[in-house]
Amino acid sequence: MQAVQRRKTRCFIAALTLLSAAIALPQSAQADDHPLIQAIDRVFQRSQTDELKEYGLDNSTQATTPVGYNHSIKGCWMKKGEAKINTPTLEPGVEYAVIGGGDNTAKKIKISILNPGGQIRMANDTDPVLTESTEDNNMPGVVFKLNKKQGAGIRITLEDVDENAGQTSAYVAFVLLRKDAGWDVPLENMKTAATKLQKRLDKVREANPNGADLSYAWFSIHGGVIPKGSSSQNGHNLNTSTEYLMIASSDDNTDALEMTLNGIVREPKDEEKTNNDPKVTYKRGPKTQFSAQHTVKNNGETALVLVAIVQIIKAN
Repeated sequence: MQAVQRRKTRCFIAALTLLSAAIALPQSAQADDHPLIQAIDRVFQRSQTDELKEYGLDNSTQATTPVGYNHSIKGCWMKKGEAKINTPTLEPGVEYAVIGGGDNTAKKIKISILNPGGQIRMANDTDPVLTESTEDNNMPGVVFKLNKKQGAGIRITLEDVDENAGQTSAYVAFVLLRKDAGWDVPLENMKTAATKLQKRLDKVREANPNGADLSYAWFSIHGGVIPKGSSSQNGHNLNTSTEYLMIASSDDNTDALEMTLNGIVREPKDEEKTNNDPKVTYKRGPKTQFSAQHTVKNNGETALVLVAIVQIIKAN
């Protein structure tokens, strides 16, 4: 079995080497865009290849805990040399692709797929690597299959940054796709949702004199396609001494989201809200084992939804 996995890994890496050569990789997004927009734009550009035309946003993923739809898009702040792992539970025999993108500061990103012993559990750095990206840039990609239903650790590593940027951290995003299946939603909708999220974040910043930004704790952005009338849930372990709020956006396909919050995270105040669609109704929920948890329900049509944890910056 181990030999079979190694042969498959070599095959997939070779396929993605050809994939990398099929697209002109942009050196930088617009300098005045938020790092989130720069990272999402690179993810989108990475997806625009002939080899990925048969792939769609995954429509069967479940986080090991809790369960939800919006786990196929992730984003986070990272320091040079830092790695973060997300572990969705995936199906056997499906050809999955993970593609990533970084902001203008990110110079080299690596994606590694970890095997947590064929089990449904969170992966960690001691788990063996099934395959990993080989690109020497900030737009990596990798393709893989599993032999059974299990957790698959998606490890994102920020290996290098642009020394001329004057900082050692960058914003990194990735998406999980599957071949011959997935949601019939264009990945361009991800850019639409990210642009709306940027406007919401700008409004929060305006209302807080010391500023605000996407949280530095864990994955600050997560998203995916949520069907009409369905819900998705995420839990977060955050710094209890920091003030956080949740904002949400979507593509142009829904105008009604309902978000239930609990723990230390709060909803935006009136002065922190925009008139952007969709309209988000906030509620408070019961306590959980997480320092923050939210459930987002789509009361409109099936749509790509992004949810962000925003950190309020306090005066020193």
